[in-house]
Amino acid sequence: MSYSKTLIKLVVPIITSLLFLSTPAKAELISVFIDLSSSAGNKNDCSGYYGIPFDTCNLFATNANGEDVDISPIISKFEYEPTSGSATINSLYSSTVDGYEWEFSDGGDGDWSTGSFKYNPDDAADPGIRFYVAKASTGFTVHFDVDASVLAGDCATYGNNSWECMSQANVLASGTWYSWVTPLNDMGDPRGLSHISFYDTTRGPNEPPQEVPEPESLALFGLSLLGLVGVRRKYNC
Repeated sequence: MSYSKTLIKLVVPIITSLLFLSTPAKAELISVFIDLSSSAGNKNDCSGYYGIPFDTCNLFATNANGEDVDISPIISKFEYEPTSGSATINSLYSSTVDGYEWEFSDGGDGDWSTGSFKYNPDDAADPGIRFYVAKASTGFTVHFDVDASVLAGDCATYGNNSWECMSQANVLASGTWYSWVTPLNDMGDPRGLSHISFYDTTRGPNEPPQEVPEPESLALFGLSLLGLVGVRRKYNC
């Protein structure tokens, strides 16, 4: 079966900076909100917008030529179940991770709409994380980190949701707490978390290798809306 996604609004907020003491370059944590409320079919990032089924899901972005280019495959999924109140890594899509590499902390609101995680690889073969996606209701927020020069350059030129920007995402530092926020409701508050998906370090064939800065501390989230764009993607399943 196949379906195509109609116009999907992308609201691009900038998140406050991460401070890096081991490198003179400052890095920026970016959030890209993808609203699937007006689209047909599955409302998830995986399995849905980024591919079907879940284990073949690849985070992608559209380049300046209008081509969708895969960037990172799925690693795992962390899910919150409000009925039971359980929150755990419940799906693994990399043969090297077992779920014990992650630590999670609720933001204090009880529904995991905000929170933070720490990734501690315990095997040399464990993948790095470049993207993490917080899914809630009919939308999700993609979080990733780029150098300040990339943010001011390709991200400003092509948009935070573009391949030119997202393909330069850094690998997140091991053992460092990173925060998330879910899409906002009509009252401006984060919605209750459905799940968080984590994406691997694998790059597309045209992407250059990246130098990875080591963050010393993580700043708190601050959101500012930058604009709306539409994208279209077709899938077969």
